[in-house]
Amino acid sequence: MSAVVYPDAVQAKDEWLESLHGRTRGEYGRDVRRYFEHCDRRETNPLDARQVEVDTFRTWLDENGLGPKSWNRARAAVKSFYTYVVRDPQIRCKHNPVEGSVRAKVSKKQQQTGFMKEEAEELLAEAYYSGNERLHMLVLTILDTGSRPGGLLAADIPDLGYEQGVPVLRTIMKGEEAPVVTVLNKRVHRGLLKLIGDRTSGPIWITRSGKRLTRQGAYDMLMRLARRVLKFRPTFRKGRRTFISLSLALGIPLDHIQESVHHKDPRTTKGYDDGLRALSTSPTFALERYVKHPEDPAEELLPARPALSVVRDSDEVIAVRKADLVRLITEEVMLRMQHQPAAHAPRLVAA
Repeated sequence: MSAVVYPDAVQAKDEWLESLHGRTRGEYGRDVRRYFEHCDRRETNPLDARQVEVDTFRTWLDENGLGPKSWNRARAAVKSFYTYVVRDPQIRCKHNPVEGSVRAKVSKKQQQTGFMKEEAEELLAEAYYSGNERLHMLVLTILDTGSRPGGLLAADIPDLGYEQGVPVLRTIMKGEEAPVVTVLNKRVHRGLLKLIGDRTSGPIWITRSGKRLTRQGAYDMLMRLARRVLKFRPTFRKGRRTFISLSLALGIPLDHIQESVHHKDPRTTKGYDDGLRALSTSPTFALERYVKHPEDPAEELLPARPALSVVRDSDEVIAVRKADLVRLITEEVMLRMQHQPAAHAPRLVAA
């Protein structure tokens, strides 16, 4: 509809898309197409849109089940489009209607945690024994390198090489134009070489027909794997977060992890671990022990022991109160005095 009614806006959108690269072009293009469709429903040329079009677009996203994160991404895409067209004197657009809108606040409750170590091992074992080498290597590479599936699937065989004798994979990261270097450990490198076999060109991950494995195809495989192994966690969108969380748990410096996952801001890297850290360090566990509840089990009492055990069981530490300890020692002394009264009487009289 837009191509017929508002050709000038469609041409501006196409020119803007040409200025983008890689994955950003696809995702931003999808959000702006949704925005154009919304403007069509309101019979408004996107180049003449006001803030009300942007605000009602957010409402439309909410009504269709797309939450705050989807709005923030769509807002960034539409704002990028208007920033581009306003700067171009050849395009009839004088203002950016997104300027007055605000980003949605994303609750920390929506932060996902990574897989626990045991869960990651279960997923890896299930992928290994499934007989699907593509799935196995995809899971292993994500967990061991923290790479995004999209960047891995876009890599070709020539992107696999060495830097200073260390095996690496050159991939295009989200928001980057030039390839970045991802270091590979021995088992990942050996597995990728086995996956490639005798091929010398083309994509690393391919389908049975020899075509490049798509993001949707990989996502479906990972989703089925996660549902099969972890029935209460239906997706595999936590592999990268798992790499960061487990690396921090091992005591690896934050700046080393940040460089490995190619984050520009260390707060981004640290944020990936916030969900798991919040679960393990919550004060609720301390309060459970501190605040008494009627249903709490009674404290276990010390078992009754003979008084002589306090003196004779020298290899055993017995937790008793100070008053009890004094009483037990006194009883032990009196018991010994009964057996040897002559030896102890003068000392007691002197005391």
